Amino acid sequence: MRNLGLVLCLVMFGGCFPSSQDLYDVQPRFTAKPSSILFFKNTRSVFYDWKEKKGTSIELFYPSKPTVDQGQPGYRWFLAYNRTQEMAYVFNEASKSLESDSCKQVEWHWNREVDETTLIATRSCPGIYPEENFKFLVQSYSQLDADRVGYLRLASGKLSPLFPTLENKRRFMRLVRDYLELVDVI
Repeated sequence: MRNLGLVLCLVMFGGCFPSSQDLYDVQPRFTAKPSSILFFKNTRSVFYDWKEKKGTSIELFYPSKPTVDQGQPGYRWFLAYNRTQEMAYVFNEASKSLESDSCKQVEWHWNREVDETTLIATRSCPGIYPEENFKFLVQSYSQLDADRVGYLRLASGKLSPLFPTLENKRRFMRLVRDYLELVDVI
C-alpha cells in the first residue's frame, strides 16, 4: 500500500511538465485566461518586476534578475500581457554589447569546451515576432534541459555564452516554464 502511494506521487509530479520532444513539437499559443494571469501574479510575483505601459492595456513582467549580465552580449527576456486581447507574449531586448556586435546565429554545444566537434545544432537568433520567440524559447529550453550550452555567434565572429552564469540560465528556464503555464501549454 505504501509503494502504491509513492508510485501515484511520482506519476502525478513526473507528468506535470512535458518532455523536451513534446515541447519541441508544440504549436505557438498566445491566449492567456484572466484566471491564469491572476494565478501568475499571485504565485510568481516574487520573481518578476511588473509595470504597466502608460495609456495602454499592456502589462510587462521582467525577471527580477535578468537573463543576461551587464556588459555581456545577450538578450533580456520578458513577458507581455495584453488585457483587452487576453494574449501573452514573450519578447526580448538586446543588451548594449549585443547591439554593437549583433547576433548572427545561436550555436548549441555539448559542453563549455567549444570547438568544431562539440557543435550540436545551430539556429537563427531570436527575432521580434512572437511566433519566432515562442519557437526559440521552446527549442532553447529543450537544449538546456539536455545540459547543452548555448553560444551567440556574433557578427565579429566571436562566440559569447547565451547564458554566462547559472543564474541567467535558471531565470530563463523559469520564464519559459511560467510562460508555457500562462498560455496553458503545461
